[in-house]
Formats: sequence, C-alpha cells, structure tokens
Amino acid sequence: MFSNLLRLKDDIGSDRPVEEEDTLALKKALKQIGRYETPPYDMTPYPDQQMFNAIMIFKKKRNLFEMA
Repeated sequence: MFSNLLRLKDDIGSDRPVEEEDTLALKKALKQIGRYETPPYDMTPYPDQQMFNAIMIFKKKRNLFEMA
C-alpha cells in the first residue's frame, strides 16, 4: 500500500493538458509500486503511453473504473 497519499493538482488523462509536476509525481508513485519502468530516455515531466498503460492496469486490478 502507499505510504503517503498521492495528491495531484488536477485530473490526469490523455485527452487533457496535464501538470508536469503531477506527471512526475504519478510516474514516481507508479514506479514505487512496480508499475512504471523508467524508459531509456529517462523519466520526463511529460505524459507517455507507458504511464497511461500503468494507470489502466492499476485501475483494472482494483476495479476502479468509472461508471458511465
């Protein structure tokens, strides 16, 4: 379980602008739980597909999908 609650400034999604600070915080949290591997180009403050894939896997494993 997370030792600290992850607090983001705004929602994160591939269809919206994302705060660079939020992106790095999320990538670091995902890395800490083994869901994000630092790419060869290093960890950047920009969203990447690997980050969104990790979010989807995290949500799926915990049944956290939003109801439409």
